[in-house]
Amino acid sequence: MVWSSATIAAAALLIWWAGAGPWTGEGTLATGVGEVTLDHCCSDLDGGGAADDGVLIQAGEDESVLRLAIYEDRDGSGGYTPADIIRAGPDSPRSTAGPLPRGSVTQDHCCRDFDAGGPADDGILLVSVPPDRILVAAVYEDRDASGNLSAADVVRYMLP
Repeated sequence: MVWSSATIAAAALLIWWAGAGPWTGEGTLATGVGEVTLDHCCSDLDGGGAADDGVLIQAGEDESVLRLAIYEDRDGSGGYTPADIIRAGPDSPRSTAGPLPRGSVTQDHCCRDFDAGGPADDGILLVSVPPDRILVAAVYEDRDASGNLSAADVVRYMLP
């Protein structure tokens, strides 16, 4: 059997996340000194129409976002499990060079706690090609409380 680099990258990310332990629902899991992993499930983040996508975020104690992964909740558990598929993560192959592909969709999901800072003042902006391809994802702090990404907001993390 020949494994593509995309399959190997997805498996490595899956192993990294799974090594921190199981998640169920909208949980928080301590991963290291001053770090937590947040699991927010389930919304339609990839534009496919089904609310079957979740966000895993590893956050530092200073409200920094250290890692971001977007997964499809394939087993319907309401949280990340090894049966789920990572659609976008730090090691996922994506190409954002050149113009956006035909059918691209931009979604802005605000407001939740994506940086473990406490208040639900963070959003995630995604550019995807439905039904399941995520090109760009950015976590931001909604500083002006507008409910969407604006010039006054701070981008905390971005998957290119």
